[in-house]
Amino acid sequence: MGYITTLLVALSLTMDNFAVSLACGCGPEIKNRDIIKCGGFFALAHIIMFFIGWFGGELADKYISGYDHWAAFFLLLFIGGKMLKEALSAKKEQCLNIFQNTREIILISLATSMDALAVGLSLSFAAVNFTFAVVSIALFVFITTFIGFKLGCRLSAKFGKRAEIAGGVVLICIGLKILLDGIK
Repeated sequence: MGYITTLLVALSLTMDNFAVSLACGCGPEIKNRDIIKCGGFFALAHIIMFFIGWFGGELADKYISGYDHWAAFFLLLFIGGKMLKEALSAKKEQCLNIFQNTREIILISLATSMDALAVGLSLSFAAVNFTFAVVSIALFVFITTFIGFKLGCRLSAKFGKRAEIAGGVVLICIGLKILLDGIK
């Protein structure tokens, strides 16, 4: 597997992350330092899961693959439900702000990084350059997080509560997709 293929795998691995960032960005204007913090958590979670997949291989797959899709589903259902509740509440300016709660950032980071475990396992068997793969994944996760939050903020400014509602629904749908893919 070449470098271009590794880059494409890394980019495709970040699509759930991008969608979640877009959904979570649907709120009040977000400071760049908060996006950087979130991007760091997201990238770190992907790196950790990739390491587990690469080095833990079959052992990690044996213990995690049976329920990883359920964990991701419930985490995203919880966060998406919370976003919907906040968007539909009578309070005008209240919005889910994941930056105020490190625990929520960690939960979302873990939910969006479950696929990195399988990718780590797969790429270890494909004799890919480990360092290149890890750096590519971390860089793409960070970039897609930044773009997702910025784009989410713009959509929120234009569409208001409808964007927040859409963000919550998107998170729940991503969780459902992960669950359905996992139980096939």
